[in-house]
Amino acid sequence: MGMRAGQAAVAVLIVIVMAPLALAPVCAEDESVSIYGYVADLSYEKGDTPLFGVTVSVLNSLRESIAVSETTADGRFDLTYDRSVGRYLYFEKTGYILTKAPINLEISSDNTLTLDYSTAITDSDGKLRITTSVSGQSPIGMDVAQTSITGVVMSVVDGDSSPMSDATVTIKDSNGVVQTLITDSDGRFSIDCDAGLYEVSVEKKGFEEFTQSDVVASVDPSPLQISMYPRSHGNLWGVDTPHALELIGIVVIAILIVSCFFLYRAAKTTNTGLVLVNDLEDEERDQ
Repeated sequence: MGMRAGQAAVAVLIVIVMAPLALAPVCAEDESVSIYGYVADLSYEKGDTPLFGVTVSVLNSLRESIAVSETTADGRFDLTYDRSVGRYLYFEKTGYILTKAPINLEISSDNTLTLDYSTAITDSDGKLRITTSVSGQSPIGMDVAQTSITGVVMSVVDGDSSPMSDATVTIKDSNGVVQTLITDSDGRFSIDCDAGLYEVSVEKKGFEEFTQSDVVASVDPSPLQISMYPRSHGNLWGVDTPHALELIGIVVIAILIVSCFFLYRAAKTTNTGLVLVNDLEDEERDQ
């Protein structure tokens, strides 16, 4: 009886010790994953170039960030996170929007990509490659959302500069699309446009036209400083054309006056042999 009581006590003790272990949840398999990819700058019509400083985040199903990285000089980002939780990749850079993704990833309207691990390639070091390098075929691409071309126009007359108001500023893109506006009282202008290369021209009556090609509309544009000069009319004998014409007119008038004076004097002093006859006196005498 004592033996059985002792065995029972041992059995109870074993149950008490093993119960927590039996009830404890099975430890989940480690699902940590490392991924990397590349982001390209698609702006300025210069083709794909690495985009530095893009904040790349992994989001969960609630779109909460669980891992963050930033692209390096070659456009690469690296992220390590719990694969079972990560659902989206979010890309953020001031002034840019997500415009291109590999065919195996879907772009959402909020600058995110839906992760699809089945199409990712596993490298020899165990990392998942989301995209190839920027020089490859499938980088993630970002483009400038919208920017502007700004500047100030100054008139330069006899070495003195002053703001030029009411000057016509025109920008033209590579497709020939034109936008035009007028400078304000301070000579300033700002034209909203897409990122890219533009031709900028400025016109105002009485001034030479200004034209500059390959003006870059970028995220942080540098204002243009434009100087306008009075229209050149050429010169005659070292004098600009308008003043030269005035002098010619004065000379011609002077010549005419002098010519008339000498003709008058010549008529007074020269015997021309002409005889003036008053026929009216003969008619009155006959009557």
